[in-house]
Amino acid sequence: MAFPRKDELVVEVVHYDDKTYRRYPESKHPHLRRYFWRSGGGGHSLHRAVWEHHNGPVPEGWHVHHIDRDVDNNDISNLECLPSKKHHLEHSEERSARGREKRQLEHLEKIREKASEWHRSEQGRQWHREVSAKHLAPGGATHKGRRQWLEERKANPITRTCTECGTDFPSPTGRASICSQTCACRKSRRKRREKARLQSDGS
Repeated sequence: MAFPRKDELVVEVVHYDDKTYRRYPESKHPHLRRYFWRSGGGGHSLHRAVWEHHNGPVPEGWHVHHIDRDVDNNDISNLECLPSKKHHLEHSEERSARGREKRQLEHLEKIREKASEWHRSEQGRQWHREVSAKHLAPGGATHKGRRQWLEERKANPITRTCTECGTDFPSPTGRASICSQTCACRKSRRKRREKARLQSDGS
């Protein structure tokens, strides 16, 4: 569809339940490019509004998820309410893929030198000291929280499929892609052979 322009800003507008939602396809911010948001503040997205219209308020700490991953499909049959941790895991591979996009890689390359300078500065070093003291000390908030989270994940692991041998295996965090050290070594050997072949072809 054609997008209306206001002061050269591309805006897509949708009306739902007597409220107006807008999306900005050319925005620098992914959440503004992908989702429709309510006008006048409130921080409510269109898909959340659809869910709440049919099911009531979203519980604190829960998110509304697009089942088929199509953010344009805001039909109630395509929405489900998930705990925030599970929702983040659902999108972990998607976030990883976005992190390898050309735009993101160019951005990282542009800011890497400045970030390195800041982390080496006295201000950066002081920040690291404060964060380390607060979060990594035994009994600290993050230390306790991560330990509890790992115990919960070990009790309820997520099933992943090994990218090397195709076997299903339990992963406490849901992030592992290799089922065993054997497969990890096999993958490493295969990559070394591929690298040697490419170097041989290029010479």
